[in-house]
Amino acid sequence: MDEEETKQEYVEASTLARIIVVGVLLLGLYGVYLILPTLQNLLPQQNAGFAAIDQAIADLTRLLDQLMILSILLAALLSIFFVHLAGQISKSERYPPPHFAVIRRTRIRRGEAVRRFVNLSYLVAALAWFPVLATGYLQWLVASIR
Repeated sequence: MDEEETKQEYVEASTLARIIVVGVLLLGLYGVYLILPTLQNLLPQQNAGFAAIDQAIADLTRLLDQLMILSILLAALLSIFFVHLAGQISKSERYPPPHFAVIRRTRIRRGEAVRRFVNLSYLVAALAWFPVLATGYLQWLVASIR
């Protein structure tokens, strides 16, 4: 097998894709760092009066509202990305599709393996909405306490 055929069977890693993945992970960690102090302050002290408990419930409601907005944005972005990816894979009948940046050297797959990637992409796009449903359920539970 010559060098030209080998190049066509693999997609080389992209530095930009690696930077984007690391950036997204760091943003997620920073978000957790910002939310942790808020979570620690939600619990009222022992023997707290009703006013402190009502304030904690109000703070929790506000936090869940913010979490709902963030989870909707994240779910929408993930769904758009994975549905677009599935469309590109179906159209080109290969994974990764042409001009798609990968974080490591990836062998080009065709045939039945491509169908699995398409199905997996649609599944991930659907599963991205479960945090939105869970947050809505938590909002409903907190609202029923009030």
